[in-house]
Amino acid sequence: MKWFNNKRILVPFDFSDACLDAIGVAKALAVDTSDIHVIHVLENLPATSPLSIWDPEADEHRKETARKAIKDKLADLDISNVHLDVSIGNPARVVADLAKDIECGLIIIPSNSRSTIERFLIGSVAERVVRLAPCPVLVLKNGV
Repeated sequence: MKWFNNKRILVPFDFSDACLDAIGVAKALAVDTSDIHVIHVLENLPATSPLSIWDPEADEHRKETARKAIKDKLADLDISNVHLDVSIGNPARVVADLAKDIECGLIIIPSNSRSTIERFLIGSVAERVVRLAPCPVLVLKNGV
């Protein structure tokens, strides 16, 4: 029995080594016809931010800068069929929405190494993705 559809695998990306490991896992689980979707989510700029006041295209500039940085970071991984998306918003919600939109079969996300207090106070993106996702989520423990 196959527990997930590996036609489309989604990996949220925050430039950490753990995310590079998650992309490696996605590559290992993918087949020749699989698409690997990598998404980076930027936070909204505060309404009082000078960028949002003086530059109406600030979000597009931020997204393009992130897109270029991700391409540079992924250049050495030798992955085909990679789709890159940079969005702005709540990370867990954006990841879950994209997973639904692309009919994702699996999300692979690393857990972070926050303390229990930090997780209690601000939560974990991975935990929220698990709750919101329309498909199975593989959470990778740090250092594994």
